Amino acid sequence: MRFKYLFLLWLLSFMVGCVANETETVPEDANEAYYQSIKHLTGLQHQPRMQKADSAEVIFYDDPDGDPKRYTRFYKSFPTEDSSVIQALKASVDKHFVRIEYPRECRSEGKFYLFADGNPMQTVYFSNRGDSCSHLYFIADGWFFYMDMDSTTVNLINRLKQMATKPEVKDTEAN
Repeated sequence: MRFKYLFLLWLLSFMVGCVANETETVPEDANEAYYQSIKHLTGLQHQPRMQKADSAEVIFYDDPDGDPKRYTRFYKSFPTEDSSVIQALKASVDKHFVRIEYPRECRSEGKFYLFADGNPMQTVYFSNRGDSCSHLYFIADGWFFYMDMDSTTVNLINRLKQMATKPEVKDTEAN
């Protein structure tokens, strides 16, 4: 009797192991084929849910270069529902991208969260530190999708940074 249960347990674990191994590995040429099928798209076309964005919060790190392992927790932000700003942010990612496996060396200066009906749609990071470090990027499917930042986007981000404020600190001490 025990032998039957042990055999069934072994058979079940063998079948689960086979299914897990089957789904874990993706052939390298499948990744390349997928990239070839999307490389002609823009960032907005690749992540069409961003089209639905109706609001955003733009975050500017106080000290993006402070700790090399993590970003500072101190920042200024600018929340907006202004449709002209939202359209400009969407247009900034409506460019052809380069997909790479690891993030570039230069640090992000901030990010913007795109929302639709209060639900997060996408996070887009930005950096404007010179020619080799002037870009936007988002992360999808475990890859980094980089787009060049144009002067219109630079001007928009600089304008929003002027209007950004520190988050309100609430007193948590009981009276």
